Amino acid sequence: MSTKKVSNIKAIGFASIAVAMLFFFNANMHVVDIIPDIIGYIILSVALVRLADLNEDIAHSLKFFRYMIIVEIGKILSLLWTFGLKSEAETNTGTLLIAFAFAVVDSIILVVAYNKLFSGLISLGFAHKNSSVLGSKRPHGKSYTEKMRSFTLFFVIFRAAMSVLPEFSNLATYEYDESSGLIDLYEYIGLMRGMSVFITTVVGIVWLTKVLIYFARLSKDTEFCGSLTETYRENILPKKGLFIRRNIATAFFFFVAATLFIFDLRLDGINIIPDFVGAALFVAGLAVCAKRIPLKPVVWVGGAFYIIASLAASITEFFFYFKGYRLSSIFRKEEVYRAYVGMSAAAVAQTVGFLVLTAILIYAMREIIKNHTGFVYGNDEQRDRERLAQYHKQSQKKLYFVGISALLVAASDIFYTFFAAKVVYAGFIGVVATLLFLIAVLRTINIIKEEIDTKYMLD
Repeated sequence: MSTKKVSNIKAIGFASIAVAMLFFFNANMHVVDIIPDIIGYIILSVALVRLADLNEDIAHSLKFFRYMIIVEIGKILSLLWTFGLKSEAETNTGTLLIAFAFAVVDSIILVVAYNKLFSGLISLGFAHKNSSVLGSKRPHGKSYTEKMRSFTLFFVIFRAAMSVLPEFSNLATYEYDESSGLIDLYEYIGLMRGMSVFITTVVGIVWLTKVLIYFARLSKDTEFCGSLTETYRENILPKKGLFIRRNIATAFFFFVAATLFIFDLRLDGINIIPDFVGAALFVAGLAVCAKRIPLKPVVWVGGAFYIIASLAASITEFFFYFKGYRLSSIFRKEEVYRAYVGMSAAAVAQTVGFLVLTAILIYAMREIIKNHTGFVYGNDEQRDRERLAQYHKQSQKKLYFVGISALLVAASDIFYTFFAAKVVYAGFIGVVATLLFLIAVLRTINIIKEEIDTKYMLD
């Protein structure tokens, strides 16, 4: 077999799917996950793309695994919420609520996702000759895929149930009474969580071993992988519009994710949602779509400036509050005032960087509209060119909302920087402005995406 053929077989994604599974075998302690599942779902979302092009069930599965990325982000945010609860009773009850809620959500989404994944593999097994997907140890027994599906669905529900089961002891909290013999079960929550983690990890290791063996078997089935590769080359690769839409959709995902990091959530004055991560995601989105639209060198300079400025703002803010400084005392001590001046200068630079990158984002969206929306349906080249120019001009007007909302975000950031000590609702104004910016970005991206899909729908 040629080197090119081997390379194509690897590109099918079975090895990457196996790597993703390494993040799912461990136990969760309520919603705390030592080996973060979100990394596994991101890897899985990339690994399943080509298989999803070949099978609708796997495409459906991919959509649900992507939902899990959002769920995992929700888990992280829910932990921040529990840290803000005042009393121990509130914390214990809050932990139970979020653990139960996410256990139910995990079970519902993952049962559908894995069921569709293995059903899709079985369908591909019937369509392409193989010895791995439909093979079995016994002549008339269940196939490897059917067994793997059953075990995986069991493990998904078992893992979710075991993550929340110890937390139910909070509902059976009693004061110790010598006459009745009642005790506070929650006193043993550490022991119960430990037992849950141990049992789940043991079952998880067994599941992981089997799932790695399963996908290794698929990867080594050269006849099956070769047939998939050939089908992909003949039926999917010629669809240029598909890859353009996918590339731009990925860039849009980065833009939306970046916008979420612009929100400020402060604990003791420190913003625990770092803006520099959002800056990096913005630049990553630009890098993804760079081959689809012309981007000038100044774009990368502006992106780098925003990353550096937002990183400096995060560092100066952290050290200001970490040292115990407060805005109310900036005029009482010189060292506090100097630290405040440095923090404010970095915050202003970050705001300028945000405006620069928003201008770049608008420019990128404008180029996407010009290059990938509208279609020619006549034979008059001059008339079609004029019609497209008018169509693009109208479409680009949708970008005004993004620019106006970005100015509101910048104004609210400046207002917070200089008036937070005197105006208690300064942070709330920033949240509202950022929410408007998020809505503007989402609305604009959704409209542009529909226009792109319309242009390439027949490709």
